[in-house]
Amino acid sequence: MAEKIAWVFFGTSIVCIVGGAFISPFYSLETASICCAAAAIILGVFGFYFAFSSWRE
Repeated sequence: MAEKIAWVFFGTSIVCIVGGAFISPFYSLETASICCAAAAIILGVFGFYFAFSSWRE
């Protein structure tokens, strides 16, 4: 179950990264771009946490 949650977090993080990169050239949307980047970092960290917690050897 945790690996599926990790994939959801990683996928959402990638969407935030692409969205932030797409809107970054627009000066009026600079704050939204920074928020997308911050959300992507946080979601990526949560994704790593769930991925490593579900890792079985």
